[in-house]
Amino acid sequence: MTTTITRWWWVRHAPVPNPEDRCYGQHDADCETTDSESFRGLSTLLPRGALLVTSDLARTRRTAAAIAAAGLDLPAPIEEPSLREQ
Repeated sequence: MTTTITRWWWVRHAPVPNPEDRCYGQHDADCETTDSESFRGLSTLLPRGALLVTSDLARTRRTAAAIAAAGLDLPAPIEEPSLREQ
């Protein structure tokens, strides 16, 4: 019998500017990706060659793009709408 182990690295999207201090939940609010130092750190911690699964919200794809720009070679994301915030 062969055992397969699946490991998950969960990364929440980058911060969302929210001056009205309102819940934005499933609204496709933009995120702030200028903290290049944080994205560089993430790019060194996350595994190489992993699958990338995001929700269909732009902020998740934009966060992944910022991590890739910081040095992690990422594949095209697999978009899964059911991963949206609940």
